[in-house]
Amino acid sequence: MIRRVAGVGFVLAGLALLLVTGVAATRVRLEAPAPSVLLRDRHRAYLGEVNVPTDGRLGFWRPGEGAERVVMATLAIEDRRFDEHPGVDPRAVARALRQNLGNGERISGASTVAMQVARLQDPGPRTWTRKALEAVTALLLVDRFGREAVLEQYLTLAPYGNNVHGVRYAARRLFDKPLADLTWAEASLLAGLPQAPGSMNPYDPRGRRLAVRRAGRVLDQLALQGTITAEERAIAAEELDHLRPNPRPHRPDVALHLLEALDGLPADAPEQRTTVDLELQEALDAVLVDAVTRFRSRGAEQAAVVVVERETLAVRASVGSIGFEGTYGGAIDFTRTPRTPGSALKPFVYARALDLGVLTPDRILDDLQQGPDGIRNADQDFLGPLLPRQALANSRNVPAVGLAREIGLDALYATFRDLGLHDGTLRADHYGAGIALGGMPVTLLDLTRAYGALANDGRLRDLRWLEDAPLAAGEAVVSEEHAQLVRTWLADPAARSPTFPRGGPLERGTPVAFKTGTSPDHRDSWAMAITDGHVVGVWLGHPDWRPMRGLTGYRGAGSVLAEVLDLLEPHGSGTFAGPEGWEATSVCALTGQLATPQCDTPRTELFAPDAVPAHACTGHVVEGGRVVLDLPPRYGPWLVSRHLPTAHPVLPDDAPVSVELLAPADGIAVMADPDMPEGQSTLRLAVAVDPPVPQVVWWVDGNPWKTVEYPYVARWPVTPGSHTFEARVARGPERSGRARVEAR
Repeated sequence: MIRRVAGVGFVLAGLALLLVTGVAATRVRLEAPAPSVLLRDRHRAYLGEVNVPTDGRLGFWRPGEGAERVVMATLAIEDRRFDEHPGVDPRAVARALRQNLGNGERISGASTVAMQVARLQDPGPRTWTRKALEAVTALLLVDRFGREAVLEQYLTLAPYGNNVHGVRYAARRLFDKPLADLTWAEASLLAGLPQAPGSMNPYDPRGRRLAVRRAGRVLDQLALQGTITAEERAIAAEELDHLRPNPRPHRPDVALHLLEALDGLPADAPEQRTTVDLELQEALDAVLVDAVTRFRSRGAEQAAVVVVERETLAVRASVGSIGFEGTYGGAIDFTRTPRTPGSALKPFVYARALDLGVLTPDRILDDLQQGPDGIRNADQDFLGPLLPRQALANSRNVPAVGLAREIGLDALYATFRDLGLHDGTLRADHYGAGIALGGMPVTLLDLTRAYGALANDGRLRDLRWLEDAPLAAGEAVVSEEHAQLVRTWLADPAARSPTFPRGGPLERGTPVAFKTGTSPDHRDSWAMAITDGHVVGVWLGHPDWRPMRGLTGYRGAGSVLAEVLDLLEPHGSGTFAGPEGWEATSVCALTGQLATPQCDTPRTELFAPDAVPAHACTGHVVEGGRVVLDLPPRYGPWLVSRHLPTAHPVLPDDAPVSVELLAPADGIAVMADPDMPEGQSTLRLAVAVDPPVPQVVWWVDGNPWKTVEYPYVARWPVTPGSHTFEARVARGPERSGRARVEAR
């Protein structure tokens, strides 16, 4: 009977062993969570952690090189015969059984490093069955991977308190040191923490006392086994009495959007030094807070700024909002939120037109009224004939849309794609001609990167967020010469007149190439700048896209940009040179031809050596002893509205005459203003006659209505119904096309 019972016991024990071995075999692996990444600013100031699991555990860094001291200290307290046993220490097991059975309770665990790895990888309740499973798993781990790999896994997974795992990360958090620089006291303190990381908290006075006491035991064992001398033991013990961990790192609020943006960094470098300057980040945050406070009464509620080093494209600051918590919209990163940039896209329209040969520095662009349904400027004014430098610097809408149409909307949309401003999800016709006026949403970061291409001679490169990231050569998206030319246009204070006043906040002692932008209904205020050292982007607006009250890009974001530049370059530096070898030549601002003594508006423009204008200005002529303007007929209404003296050439009898209807446009619908007295709502009629004639007759609905002289503009009282309009040369056969208008 006894033999039978014993036999059954042996069979059951064997089956249990097989079962435990089978389960253990499924756990023979070395796995660790992806390491968290510790981010610092360019000066090593603490920013925070990214790639953190949802349970908040930090670290899991591989120990790497230089871990000799902490390895010896760890083995001295955790597994003295690590090099002798196969993963389970029989002597330690025997000792633990003797002590536990003798005392009637568990006072010794006999866990080896390999057994702890098994437990850390598959945690569970502390039972005898569990202990047996860990022991078998430990044997299999050492057999398959070897002792060194198992030890490295332990040093990667071991808990050191405060959600910290892995000795390399613990050394960085507690002492801000690499493992190779640890003293014996520091190594011993770290080695002892995994036994009870919750109770031996170095930041708590009682926990620190417990940690120091256990570290003393580690030092005793190191001295006993001859790893350190008695003198080293004494020095380390004295250091332990005064050893204090570094203060807990504080994550700055101004870095929260940065941490979200940088989450997902490659984990092969768990400690990263970013390009960001935390001190500058905090200073710019204060500037934005002040700006929003100043402009809140006009509807502004949030702001963002990006500062990039010009040559390296290193991001020195990126403030996504004010008040991450507790401020309306503060949790939104507005550097990464698409908003409509308004005129901030215009420099790229001009650059593309230059590259295609559509535009030259002396080509005159028309800023003229096009009828009630035509493109208008923000100030509702028209400046007539403009050089490209003036048209861009004054941010005129009419010339920009005209260039966009010449380039082709699809071609311009492709240019914006090449600049990284959109992903091509929508078609160009979704935005129409408004694409040239910033109707396509972009992010502040993407727009800053695109301006970086203008700043760096037409080469588009990615923004750099890490100090050790290589500087890419980039892709040429604008020709070098034309990027330089557009930069000089944007940096010319005189060219901004009359739209922008001289002596404004962005007119500094050194060149600043800047462009502002205002989205429709003043929902977004933008300002972009290129200086000798930086590329800067500023956005101001409301999280809910609510219109602001008259807050333009120039007066809103532009004033913030000026404050940012005061911080970055208080004394300014550098110059903006034009393309090498190009010639500075004086031309007439109204004709683009070589300026003469009669030209009262000469401008200095840069030209390629083979493209310098060859003809003197023909737009300023002397007539009756005074200088008058002889410009193409389409400028007639504008010249008269400006009260400028004009030439009236005699028309030869056989000269062909062209008559072009300028307004109204065919097919439009108009409505009388209900607030105007009856008969006071009018429709503008305009025609261009080349060469000019003494008179034209306006025909309405097939009948002559009014005879007018140069510049042939008339106002027709709006009356309900369908109407046709036509202009005819008085006493001549020439006539314009017809425009049909529906009046209500």
